[in-house]
Amino acid sequence: MPKMETGYKKACGAYAVIFDAKKEKVGVVPSGSGYRLPGGEISRGESELACLMRTVGADLEIAGFLGKAAQETGARSMDEGLFYLGKWGQPRKGSHDLEWLNLHEAAEKMAGAHHQWAVQEGISNVQASTWF
Repeated sequence: MPKMETGYKKACGAYAVIFDAKKEKVGVVPSGSGYRLPGGEISRGESELACLMRTVGADLEIAGFLGKAAQETGARSMDEGLFYLGKWGQPRKGSHDLEWLNLHEAAEKMAGAHHQWAVQEGISNVQASTWF
């Protein structure tokens, strides 16, 4: 990653790629320019897993870490995401109003290349997994 100049704003969040029980759909959150993954910005002193439990829900099961990806969001700002693979035993209502999109539709409609990358990584991981 290039060295950041003074005054460069960086936001870091934790997000989950959540699949339904049949591995046919991904839970997404509507945003102004498409969809994003459930999760949110990590508060000062908070771990990424604590952030996921706070923003997504304590009943989220985490299968593993998918990776870290970032995207420039302006001339002097960067949005970095830490992405995890997860599932719920039962779809739930929580801090996010999830919509469930089929796998490829979810990948195409992400508002941000880093969220799109995470969905594609999640699809690759879940199709090879016996965890679901």
